[in-house]
Amino acid sequence: MQIGDISPWGAVVLLLLTGLSVSLFLFIDRRMVQRLWRAALIATFQLAVLAALVWGVCRVDTWWADAAWVVLMVCGATFFSVQRVSWGWQRLLLPAGAAVSVALALSGVCLLWALSSGSPLFTHHLLVPVAGLLAGQLTVSLGQGIQTYVSSLRNTKAHQRYLQANGATRLETIIPSVRRALRASALPSLRAMAKPVLMSLPLVFCGMLLCGASPVAAVLAVWLLHAAVLLAAIVAQMVFFWLYEKMGAEG
Repeated sequence: MQIGDISPWGAVVLLLLTGLSVSLFLFIDRRMVQRLWRAALIATFQLAVLAALVWGVCRVDTWWADAAWVVLMVCGATFFSVQRVSWGWQRLLLPAGAAVSVALALSGVCLLWALSSGSPLFTHHLLVPVAGLLAGQLTVSLGQGIQTYVSSLRNTKAHQRYLQANGATRLETIIPSVRRALRASALPSLRAMAKPVLMSLPLVFCGMLLCGASPVAAVLAVWLLHAAVLLAAIVAQMVFFWLYEKMGAEG
């Protein structure tokens, strides 16, 4: 799908009708109108920045531009996954960054391999969306897992000391926290797979159909994306556990 496929008049009519429907809030809740305008401006700005970055990567079309995009995705996913923790999030940056890097590399390479039959593995038209999608999903899944794990460790300190005093190992004392964190990190992926797609079609599926892909190819691609996202979430969480404990986690 190219920009020429979008009808200007159709787009104008859609935006005008949307604006008229939003104007209903002028008579009901004026603060909601301010929120909608603020959200629209933020979304427009973010999409403009994203489009400029992606256009630059595709325009340059070199390995270092692709590498810079991946590094940007890793840094963004790392920061936004730890900033939910209200205390000491700075000390979580290293294990979280390593977790995102390992998960993005493993899951991303597998997904690129699955989607690049008959074409080079590392091309910007595949690398850019794959890295962006996985990094965005890791921001949610790893962020929830880290927040759950750190909170669980802090809330069970006394119980951990009791178990260790009775001969339990460090691993045995943190297993309940690991279980809670893994469950929290996997839940976003499970919810995405379990939601009723017949009533709410996935955006990726609709995007592929708009770009001319067959329904069968779109379904296969969506399932591969689900598998890659779940793999990335679990791998990232396990790497974080290992590094966090190696760095002397506060139990």
